[in-house]
Amino acid sequence: MVQAKRDRFPRRGLAQASILLVEDEVLVRMTLADQLRSAGYVVLEASNADEALDLLHSKGYGVQLLLSDIRMPGRMDGLELARSIRAHIPRSR
Repeated sequence: MVQAKRDRFPRRGLAQASILLVEDEVLVRMTLADQLRSAGYVVLEASNADEALDLLHSKGYGVQLLLSDIRMPGRMDGLELARSIRAHIPRSR
């Protein structure tokens, strides 16, 4: 049964990929995180951009994907967060 669920989400080279999920609505974030974890991903959760940046700096740069809400409370929205991460965090090759 679990294998059938995983087959619905092809990972295409992202085995054990870490995803940084940034969403201010708790139920939406929990639902997305549960779905991603059941598909085999490692998920770090944040409720806003500041929390996301703190997580990135404390956990290292092992995150391969950012999945973020666009409109969030705080000093930056999802687009600004993505730009900040891209500008300040080295890309793994």
